[in-house]
Amino acid sequence: MESLTARLVLLLAAAGGLACLSAPPPLTADPPGRGLTGGLFRLREMDMHLHAGMERPVDMQRWLDLAVADGRRVVVLLDHLELYRKTPAQIEAWRAGKDFQARYAGGSAGHQALFTDFAEASRRKDIIVFRGWEIGEDELDSGLESAPMRLADVIGWHISPRNGSAPPDGATLIRRVKQIREVQKQFPVPMIVFHPFPMRVENIRRTAAAHNRDQRTIPASEYRFFRPGEQEQLIGLLKGTSIYLEINRDTAQYFSDPAVREAMIADILPLAEAGVQFTVGSDNHHMRAATTPFDPESYCEPMGVTPRNSNSLVRELLAVRAHRQVQAAAPAGSERGFEPLFNGRDLDGWQQDTPGIWSVRDGMIVGKSTNLRHNDFLRARKHYKDFTLKLSFRLIGGVGNSGIQFRSQPVPNSHELSGYQADIGETYWGCLYDESRRRKVLVQASPAHLAGLRKDGWNEYVITARGNHITLDLDGVRTVDYQETEPGMDVAGLIALQVHSGPGLEVQFKDIRILEQ
Repeated sequence: MESLTARLVLLLAAAGGLACLSAPPPLTADPPGRGLTGGLFRLREMDMHLHAGMERPVDMQRWLDLAVADGRRVVVLLDHLELYRKTPAQIEAWRAGKDFQARYAGGSAGHQALFTDFAEASRRKDIIVFRGWEIGEDELDSGLESAPMRLADVIGWHISPRNGSAPPDGATLIRRVKQIREVQKQFPVPMIVFHPFPMRVENIRRTAAAHNRDQRTIPASEYRFFRPGEQEQLIGLLKGTSIYLEINRDTAQYFSDPAVREAMIADILPLAEAGVQFTVGSDNHHMRAATTPFDPESYCEPMGVTPRNSNSLVRELLAVRAHRQVQAAAPAGSERGFEPLFNGRDLDGWQQDTPGIWSVRDGMIVGKSTNLRHNDFLRARKHYKDFTLKLSFRLIGGVGNSGIQFRSQPVPNSHELSGYQADIGETYWGCLYDESRRRKVLVQASPAHLAGLRKDGWNEYVITARGNHITLDLDGVRTVDYQETEPGMDVAGLIALQVHSGPGLEVQFKDIRILEQ
């Protein structure tokens, strides 16, 4: 069996983050026959809870410089999702008196701008960056905002201290983990339960202060998180899953209290010994915290939280990233389950609209027109519902307009199709357009997403439609993540290639294949 170090080194190389990281110690650092630690990040090298959105006090690169200077080598950058539901006036009121520098718009424009900044941050070679959201636990009850969640590599759930009411406890955590397991069926990414244990301590201490009670009189039994039997139940829910418990920096301020220390060790050590996986996080929002050394070992190790049970999330995220890169680089036709829609020889299986527009040349479908008075479509004969469609296309000279229709229907007494279109052409590259129905751009691709576009060269579209969820990936970059909310939209229909009306153009398509879900 290959060593853990070798496996992690390969994953890091695939993720593009190995170049400037410290070399692992020699394999002889561990005796034969034991799990090797040379490929593990130390606790202080990881921060899986670093606020880098609206609560960022300096520019992104300076924020990461501070983390690297304090020893961080891998981070999850995130922000509170609920902030992006505020109106501009509400955002300004929230910012008043705070030292936060970053500004993002509300709604989907803010989501995209934030994750564009995260993507730029991930280009650094001295730190590995993953992207996430922090979402309030109450949204597990009230409903989820799915579109921004699909942008994330990892999602963290904010456990509240519930100051003024009953503090979080074992029953709360068990209920939330059950809900998170269900959410993961819809959003299959790793998830973290943020800071459950210090939130209980915060609540108990604030309640004591409100009643003029001396905190030194609070016994360990009152701080205990779990009742008998709850640890075993939680272990059964968590072990072997991609759900992680966070031990965050707030723990440090309480751990010097002997009663808190005793309670936390009694609560957390049995989980660690049973195989529950953890993460560590700074939860940094401010310069003061960012310039104070991060020392999770001081409070984690007595509770059994070590590099061995805190590196699983990093390994998992690196493996997912490497897998996506390999998939994106796979040659056409190599994907398991995909079926060709074009045989490379003729237009068998396709229905032409106007003679003379469409032809086959050198293994490509070619659409060519001169001053066409109407849009023209080459239609696949079968209707498709839920699928992933992959194809390569080239717009000669980058001139004109084309697109790929899907879930589309013929318009009576017309050359038109109505339905969704993955658009091709100037000002429309990477967009989701609603052709001959609502007649508008549903999602506009941002300039940052088009940085690698070859306007007069070959590009690849990956179009995925599942239920009400539609995504477009252009050259491996997610340009559209759209949730249809309007009733009455077709959930099945034709796939077709378009030549747009107007001046002459030539568009070419090849490697067209589909995976039905």
